Amino acid sequence: MLFRSLLILTFIGLTLSIVACASGNRNGPYRSSDMQASSAAGRRAAPREPVDRDGFRRDMRSGTLTAGNFDDAQNPGRYADWVGDVAELGPRHGFVQGFDQPAIQLNILNGHGDPVHGATVVVHDTRRQQRLMMSSGTDGRCVFFPGYDGIDSPSLNLTISAHGVRPVNHTIQAWAGDVIDIEVQGASAPMPEKLDLALVIDTTGSMGDELEYLKVEFRAITERIAERFPHVDQRWAIVVYRDQGDAYVVRDYDFTSSLNRLIDRLGDQQAAGGGDYPEAVDQALDCALELDWRDDAAKVAFLIADAPPHADHAAQCLEYAAAMRARGIAMYPVASSGVKAEAEYIFRTAAMMTGGAYSFLTDDSGVGNRHTDPHQAPDHSIQRLDDLVVQLVESELSGQTLEPRRRDVLRQVPEDGAQHTRLSANELRELRDRRENLARMLRQTELSPETRSAIQRDIEQLDRRIAQARQ
Repeated sequence: MLFRSLLILTFIGLTLSIVACASGNRNGPYRSSDMQASSAAGRRAAPREPVDRDGFRRDMRSGTLTAGNFDDAQNPGRYADWVGDVAELGPRHGFVQGFDQPAIQLNILNGHGDPVHGATVVVHDTRRQQRLMMSSGTDGRCVFFPGYDGIDSPSLNLTISAHGVRPVNHTIQAWAGDVIDIEVQGASAPMPEKLDLALVIDTTGSMGDELEYLKVEFRAITERIAERFPHVDQRWAIVVYRDQGDAYVVRDYDFTSSLNRLIDRLGDQQAAGGGDYPEAVDQALDCALELDWRDDAAKVAFLIADAPPHADHAAQCLEYAAAMRARGIAMYPVASSGVKAEAEYIFRTAAMMTGGAYSFLTDDSGVGNRHTDPHQAPDHSIQRLDDLVVQLVESELSGQTLEPRRRDVLRQVPEDGAQHTRLSANELRELRDRRENLARMLRQTELSPETRSAIQRDIEQLDRRIAQARQ
């Protein structure tokens, strides 16, 4: 009797279990494949990103990122005004003295007015002591800052060495903000038939929102450059950097003529580390200097970053930029999202010093965090990043500054600053005379530190007014 009761209860329990399973499955009868599918779905809860075998995201396409660009050497007075404002934050924020006085630009030309590439220009003071050395870019340009480079007299003695001629000496009068053409008779001026292009990339975690897009963009960009300039002997290098305490601080992949090898190296890069805002920019620039640059090539370095160096290494960064100027390496920073005044200051100064130009990503693409507009920027165009970079490389190879094609301009950014007052020739001459008299006082008179500081401030104000009046 007991056995029969247990058998009946077991049968009822099994029946209720089957009914419960059937009623609990809203999509129909229970199937073993449903369990397998559910298990598989659990294993796929964190799907892998669609990355191809070369390490690039398949769901990202080139031509997405947007950027603006301008050359501060075209507006030295405006740049000096901005630096004069932000430099008051002082060395604690990484601001180096000497850039609030407008820069001087020398254009080295041959007898036909063509730019002379790779000319060595040595600047001496009145005692014939060497003060600095520069190498002219493909457009013949050399830029220096009187305050930073220690040039306290408008009278400059130059020794210029160019291909095809013996070294020649020139004596010129150059005021802050001046643009001076210097002819070197007999110098040859062929355009470079070689290109060395280095990508210097911040790969810290803050770049994660844009690094994958940048990888895709620069893969397409280098391919376009290779196709567009088949007559140019091209090589590419990569320097990636993070900061102290990360998996690495700097890694470099020296120049290669293999585009496939470059793309492989680019695809391997991932964003990680960092933590605080500043990064090891100085060590990255030092590493970039040590790459195997060719003397007779157009030398271009794209610095792609969103953070400044540590404040106590900012001066070192600008020393590396000066070394690039001496070797004729044009730096083109590409400022990414999150750039603040400290980083913008370093990037724009390095670009101006080396004959490059400042580029910056914009919000037009909708990619990444909010992008900061540059301070006191002149008129400029917004275009696709890939079009811009190819345009900049073509400018380097042609020796002239190329403007974007009208069809490539997404929008135009209007002038945002006040118009500078034009001065008559007599008024400009009076300002220059006042500036020279003050400079003579500094050189020839024993002054108290307070008086000397006041005179230096007056000279800087006069330099800015003179530079602004010339624009």
